[in-house]
Amino acid sequence: MGQEENLQQQESAKESLFEKIVKCQKATGEFVGVDTFIKEIGKFKNIQFDQTIVQTFFVVQLLHEKFIENKIEWKLLVKKAEKWLATKLPLPEEIKAQIISLAKSIILK
Repeated sequence: MGQEENLQQQESAKESLFEKIVKCQKATGEFVGVDTFIKEIGKFKNIQFDQTIVQTFFVVQLLHEKFIENKIEWKLLVKKAEKWLATKLPLPEEIKAQIISLAKSIILK
């Protein structure tokens, strides 16, 4: 019973995180404020790049990596975010690779 209860708590926390992420999307497609509850993204604060672009790219990667079971819910959000990103200065490939790596390595609790 304890293990099952723990699993339910993890799923509930993950669902709560998903809801927080979704609420960070603006009407135009970008994600802002994600760094307030996913602290790991703060490691990109020092790069000379718009943090909104960094956070939006990160969220797209995170949704693909860690929230595949919610794809029906986030598919249109990601499409809107990718459309927004396409209008912005692209991130350097090295930064993209680091963000993708971070999204893959995050352990959701």
